[in-house]
Amino acid sequence: GSSRVHCGRFDKTINDLYYDLQVNSLVNPELSVTAEHLAYPGVKELAFQQQPHRRLFAIVNGDLISTTINRFEKVSGFSHHSVSGQIISITSVPGEKQDDLWMVVRRTVNNVQKQYVETIDPDFLRGDVEDAFFSDCGGTYEGTDTNTVTGATWLAGKTVTILADGKVLPPTAVSGAGVLTLPNAVKAGVIQFGLPIQAKVRLLRAPAQSTDGTAFGRRMRIVGADADVYETKGLKIVSNRGKTDLLKEAPASVREDPGELITGTRRVMVDGSWTSEGVLEFLMDDPLPGTIRAVNVYVETED
Repeated sequence: GSSRVHCGRFDKTINDLYYDLQVNSLVNPELSVTAEHLAYPGVKELAFQQQPHRRLFAIVNGDLISTTINRFEKVSGFSHHSVSGQIISITSVPGEKQDDLWMVVRRTVNNVQKQYVETIDPDFLRGDVEDAFFSDCGGTYEGTDTNTVTGATWLAGKTVTILADGKVLPPTAVSGAGVLTLPNAVKAGVIQFGLPIQAKVRLLRAPAQSTDGTAFGRRMRIVGADADVYETKGLKIVSNRGKTDLLKEAPASVREDPGELITGTRRVMVDGSWTSEGVLEFLMDDPLPGTIRAVNVYVETED
């Protein structure tokens, strides 16, 4: 490619080396400058997934961090991924429809340390909610309706999240023999299960103006937000008071399917306090899909 991404001298930064025509020289900017706390413990290994989103993955302290690398679109942002285990090694391998990220993950199962070869599932796009797979180290059952799934020995003794025919069930423990029994005698034909994932997005401080100039340094509170989402269900908005609001579906009178995924803009009123710095969080703690395309935050500032 046109650049070479590499670690800094002490493996505590991630840099992008390329030739800049404007300065007629090689430049080496730090990609991780906006997320120094993620890379600072030391990068062990890098892997670049060119398709579908040009993402760079790195192992730091046994966890995974990633960023999108698209210099021409000026897209950059780091995220941290915890997999309820220790990542030993990663690599990107061309697959049938995209480049697949493969990992060696060390986990403790039934008090025994084991290593598994795992991959990140392709993005969920234009699908049915029952096909959504958002769990770590998980599995899928598809067949006749059943209340039990056998053979899940790699999750023996672990508490897993369950999506049964598109409905979220309470977390349930897998038996020592690898048997998962759905709670409340529920039966389903498509069952997704695995270790829980909690996805969280914390926005930067909301920019705001007051009647006499900038509101920087003044107290403010968030009163509402518009979220533009794509094929999303179960997304929560958390205010600094700790109150959680669910992104609502459209009224039942205009929905074809009560369980359909949400696409479009929804407004949420947020119960923020004056101790806030205008920061809002989005939370997904169920095994459901969620894509945020844009957010507009409404704030009140102190005079």
